[in-house]
Amino acid sequence: MMTGRSEQAHPTPRWRGTLAALAVVVLAVGLAQTSAGHSLLRKAGLFERPASYTTLAFQHPQSLPQLASAQTDVPVSFVISNVGRTPRTYQWTLSVAQGSQDRRVATGSIRLAPGHRTALTRAAHVVCAQPRVSLVVSLVQPAESIHAWAACPARTR
Repeated sequence: MMTGRSEQAHPTPRWRGTLAALAVVVLAVGLAQTSAGHSLLRKAGLFERPASYTTLAFQHPQSLPQLASAQTDVPVSFVISNVGRTPRTYQWTLSVAQGSQDRRVATGSIRLAPGHRTALTRAAHVVCAQPRVSLVVSLVQPAESIHAWAACPARTR
C-alpha cells in the first residue's frame, strides 16, 4: 500500500555533505598557501603580489636634534627601506632650510636588496639666521622627503 510518502532505503545524513564541503574548503586553503596555489590564484585573477614601495623615516623621531647654540653640527639619522621585489638604488640628500634659503649639506647613494633597510647618520652644520631651521632628507626616486623643525636658541642682546 502506498501512503504518498517516498521512503529511501538508505537515507544520507546531512552532516556527511557538510563534512565533505568543509574538507574541500580546508584542502583549497592549504593549496592556496603553496607556490603552485599562488600561481593558480594569480592566473584566475584572485591573487596579486604585494605592492612595492619605499619608506623613509627618521631613525629616532622622538629624539630629533635640539639646537644648543646658534652654530652647531647636528647629527641626523634616517632609515631607508626597500619594501619591494627588486633591488633599488636610492639617491638621497640632506639639506638645511631657513626661510627661503635651502642648503645641501650631504648627498649619497645606497643600493638595497628587496626587503632590506639601512640606517644612515650624517652631520648637518646649522647656523641659525632664523628662529627655526628645517632639516630635510629627500629621495630622488621615488620623490619622497621628511622634515624636522628645530628651534634656534633665543638670541641675547
